[in-house]
Amino acid sequence: MGAVSLRLDGSVGDYDAFAEKNADVEQVTKDEIWIRKGEERPIRLDLGTDFYGITDAAYSADGRYLAILDSSLDDIILYVYDFQQKQLLNMGEEGFGDLTAGFAWHGSEHTLFAMTGVHGAMQLIS
Repeated sequence: MGAVSLRLDGSVGDYDAFAEKNADVEQVTKDEIWIRKGEERPIRLDLGTDFYGITDAAYSADGRYLAILDSSLDDIILYVYDFQQKQLLNMGEEGFGDLTAGFAWHGSEHTLFAMTGVHGAMQLIS
């Protein structure tokens, strides 16, 4: 099992999120997201969707949102999970496109920038 660890440094606290690989019955590797605050026991974050290759993830400055970049055979989709609303947004369905090369949060705001597009035509979107 591989895992990637992400840290949030800021006023919210010392949080970790990491993706863990699991094979399903179709022999496809899927990633899981686990959240840990400080030394507490990690808990699995069930977002109601399958992740096939989490390549990057980052919290917003205040820790309310978690952006997740997931890569599959056909696309690279940016997701954003809202911890307050307990809602996962597929940014590909929100107009960001299905091929996202990377993303970054804007400082202390809830603005997300992404280099993304459709069918190889890339543009910067916020």
